[in-house]
Amino acid sequence: MIQFLAQHKTERVQVNSSLEQIRLYIERHITENIKLAEISKDMYLSQEHIIRSFRQKYGVTPHKYILQSKIRIAMIMLHATDYSIEEISSRLSFSDPHHFSAQFQKHTGRRPSAYRKQFR
Repeated sequence: MIQFLAQHKTERVQVNSSLEQIRLYIERHITENIKLAEISKDMYLSQEHIIRSFRQKYGVTPHKYILQSKIRIAMIMLHATDYSIEEISSRLSFSDPHHFSAQFQKHTGRRPSAYRKQFR
């Protein structure tokens, strides 16, 4: 029984360590077009396992975590820079400015231009 518990604890630590590595990878590469398939391949874990475990630990899927992180950075860029919406979209690796604007509005309730005007 003790051996089983010790092995189970080690497995849980390894899973949490893997999840932390994934989260840190996302943070370091947030301006890139991050693909879960590539992370899965590099970590030797299935995408389904990553999604399930990530959601269990952080409360959101990796995709949603990436999107929320990009929106937070976009909010900062809209407030602190004069970059155009197109440039912010490009710098954060959104597929196009319309997709970026739609996602920004979905998460903040405002279009990027309206958000920027609020602070000017």
